[in-house]
Amino acid sequence: MRCTNAILFLALTQLTVSAQRAEPLERLRAHALVDPVTRVAAIRLAGHYTSTSKEVGRSFLSGNGLYLFPDGSYIYTVWADIERTTIVDKGSWVFSEGVVTLTSAPDVTWDPEAERTYLAVRRPSRKNEILLVGLERALSYFETKAHEDPEFTLLLVAKVRTNGFSSKAAAKLKAKLMRDAWRPQDFRRPEQ
Repeated sequence: MRCTNAILFLALTQLTVSAQRAEPLERLRAHALVDPVTRVAAIRLAGHYTSTSKEVGRSFLSGNGLYLFPDGSYIYTVWADIERTTIVDKGSWVFSEGVVTLTSAPDVTWDPEAERTYLAVRRPSRKNEILLVGLERALSYFETKAHEDPEFTLLLVAKVRTNGFSSKAAAKLKAKLMRDAWRPQDFRRPEQ
């Protein structure tokens, strides 16, 4: 009996390790029908992405936004019903092989608690859609909850692109966000 339990334990361990090593796209596709966004120029990914998709059909009391600018910079904001929009991270982004990678600017000296890498996907029924699924936390959460309603869960964990913008519009938006929402003093720890 012990030998059977040991073999069963080893088999389950192997399945768990194999699932964790699987490619992120395969892990998503195990629960939801998605296509990778790979054969596009990085500039086409530029736009505003939000955690509060209108398609979910509920009101949100808090959320976050990721702005990928055509110049390769990004701004990550958070907001709540009782908190004004605040930039918690900013820096540069790159897109390679279907993955967006964020690198904080040197003046972001705190932990922004934002995911650093995102898989770009879309649902086949929506040709112009871009969803960004975080690979550090969101993907694992999706895997544990997707059995209930995969498409809804995908929208809950992904950042949904709401719109793109031209370089000129992006520059104006970036300047406005930096003016209105960049408050690094809120993140500095008092001298001890």
